[in-house]
Amino acid sequence: MELSNAKISILVNDDRTTIDVKDSDAAITFLKIELTPEQLSQCLSRLVNVKCESAIVCDLDKVGKKHTNKKLEFKMPSESMYKDVDTATKLAKENCPDGWEPDLYFGSQESFFYKDGELWAECTIRKWI
Repeated sequence: MELSNAKISILVNDDRTTIDVKDSDAAITFLKIELTPEQLSQCLSRLVNVKCESAIVCDLDKVGKKHTNKKLEFKMPSESMYKDVDTATKLAKENCPDGWEPDLYFGSQESFFYKDGELWAECTIRKWI
């Protein structure tokens, strides 16, 4: 698979180097590598097959796809207290359309709001196509 919009970040610090590879179309970082100063020196001196301090690969099922998102709004139960994150999390999962993933972050000012005198919540839902 060839990615047309891949990006790499290499951040060198005193105690470690981190390398992140991102698919910008999918809006995900799918590879994270950490190197010690010794391992970085070996790589820069053209030594091959250098052992990494750590390597994390994730979300490969989303690589090569296009990320899209939108807001999901849903009414909270009348007995819910303002900023009831547990109830909002449960309702977001129940109201999320098939094929979409809810973020389940309810810490922004817009997460809970009143509409027509009733408490509502919103979160971002994401899909990769």
